Amino acid sequence: MPICNFCYFHILTSSHSIFLHLDIVVTEKRRYYDDLPWWQEFDIYMEIKGRKRIIKIGKPPEKPQKIYECPLLEAKRYQKILDDPFINSLANVAKELGITRARVSQIMALLKLAPEIQKELLNLQDQKAIRYFSERRLRLLLNIKESSKQIQGFRKMKKQINLF
Repeated sequence: MPICNFCYFHILTSSHSIFLHLDIVVTEKRRYYDDLPWWQEFDIYMEIKGRKRIIKIGKPPEKPQKIYECPLLEAKRYQKILDDPFINSLANVAKELGITRARVSQIMALLKLAPEIQKELLNLQDQKAIRYFSERRLRLLLNIKESSKQIQGFRKMKKQINLF
């Protein structure tokens, strides 16, 4: 029974366009076409866009590493938008940014954290620490009204990740 041993891409050129032709070599005995000048090996990868699968020549592009930012910076950015004289409510901020009003409220609530916690959050440089102190995790501290207890809760969080 024939076995597919290897695949080659063959580029056919004409005066107007370049065609990519895939030849699948099916043989019982393995043949090598390396010495033939019209055969050439290519690195290939597949991209998926929606329901389409596209085979491309070359090495796949490297995905840039995602850089996280402190959610407190986002809250301060929302506050600057809210300070604009033409925007007078959180609903208008949400409409301007294309997110829900509830999400704006959640982020803006971080401005109610104790000043010491805010200062430490803004000074974070480590991406792992910034990612750890997400808005959702910091929301637990917002349920505590006293700033001294908030600070204690924040210190417990810092001990959990052993970064500081």
